[in-house]
Amino acid sequence: MTSTGSGSVPAQRRPQVAPRSLPDQLALLAQAVDVLAVRVAVSGELASDVRARALGLHLAAAAAAVREQVSRQRDVVVPVLAAADNADDGAAAAELLTASLASADRVLSVVRATSPGASALLAQTAGVGALQQLGIATRALWSALVDHERLWAAGAAPLARRLLSERARTTCG
Repeated sequence: MTSTGSGSVPAQRRPQVAPRSLPDQLALLAQAVDVLAVRVAVSGELASDVRARALGLHLAAAAAAVREQVSRQRDVVVPVLAAADNADDGAAAAELLTASLASADRVLSVVRATSPGASALLAQTAGVGALQQLGIATRALWSALVDHERLWAAGAAPLARRLLSERARTTCG
């Protein structure tokens, strides 16, 4: 049974896509850099098209987001874990503080390693060598960020939340 007439047909809704996590974005960007490096190697020219510039913009934005996230986590966890004063949490907090700081420092140092390649893409002067180094740096950043997020989610964040809750109960109660 079909209908005839000029009634409007409702537009189909596109499913809402959840934004990708930073590690997922970095993994995809590393793959894109690798593909671009092969394309540049085959053509013998520099990466100087709109797609290369867009990739540079995406890499720069992802690096800035990683830098902001890790710096924010560091700003939150350092004072809380450093202030852990009871004996049960003191040793655990000191260990997590040391590990969190080392992990954050590693991520932040690897973020800096992506800057030259992203800048070359933005300036449209990236050759094969620069792209290969950028691919390596992006994968290293992905790895460092995944390790940092595991440490953060498994240890530093829960302990910091618990310490803050205990501190709030003792000061408010």
